[in-house]
Amino acid sequence: MNGRSCRGPRRLPKDWKAAYTALGRIDLDPNQGDSEGSRWWMTLPESQPYTADVDAQIPVGAVIPGSLILVDDLAQRADVKGAARWGAGKWTLETARRIDAKFPDVPIGTGTYMRVAVFDHAQIYHTRHVRPIRIEMQ
Repeated sequence: MNGRSCRGPRRLPKDWKAAYTALGRIDLDPNQGDSEGSRWWMTLPESQPYTADVDAQIPVGAVIPGSLILVDDLAQRADVKGAARWGAGKWTLETARRIDAKFPDVPIGTGTYMRVAVFDHAQIYHTRHVRPIRIEMQ
């Protein structure tokens, strides 16, 4: 395990079939993209604390969302919109967010540093920028 401890899930979907359906077409081939509109996350109301009994109701091998949205106000979380697509042999990522964001987010302006992390359905070793991107407004 390379010195890393494995930890089981802390929460599970209340309705694992609905969560599975929301994932869309699942293709673990890194050269393929997710289905249009696929959702690889759950909200707190869509999930429940982990118990062995709930876990036993989910079939072995079933894929469930790996991210949990912790804010109650999804409108706040939706301040960042993005889409990624695979085409012509490369990934393209486009994101948008308000410039004048309020706490807990940071307003964006010249000199603001941001990082990009790509979560590729892997438990560990996600792709990320080593150095932050410095924003320059025009």
